[in-house]
Amino acid sequence: MSITRRGLRIAFVIAGMLALFIFLWSVRHGLYPFIIAFFLAYLLNPAVCYLERKGLSRSGAILVTYAVVFSVIIFGGSRLFPVVIRELESFSKELPAMVNAVEQQIQEIQSKYQNSTLPYSLRVALDERLMALEYEGQAY
Repeated sequence: MSITRRGLRIAFVIAGMLALFIFLWSVRHGLYPFIIAFFLAYLLNPAVCYLERKGLSRSGAILVTYAVVFSVIIFGGSRLFPVVIRELESFSKELPAMVNAVEQQIQEIQSKYQNSTLPYSLRVALDERLMALEYEGQAY
């Protein structure tokens, strides 16, 4: 079997893609800031181009755009933060009652299941599946 030039080129391309994938996988945690930066640049480019058309320099348009975006984020966060804290406090107060309600419902379901007149084979199959689901849930 002879190796053709085309086959050799395909092998090098596949090896290069595999090496690139392995490299990107090994540095994936360090790539998050770059991914976020590219995403922000992509989203904010229309605003920068608009300001550029209105006569601002590119760097000035970028500065104004970022200043507006970060001001909105800071202002929105300062308004939203107290609301989130209030909601979390309310949730933490209501959580024990929610847990108790869920536990009562589970006990009712278990009681109804124990007192049901299901055929033995169906009950065994259900028990096995429930045990498998419980085991899968514990894996997380």
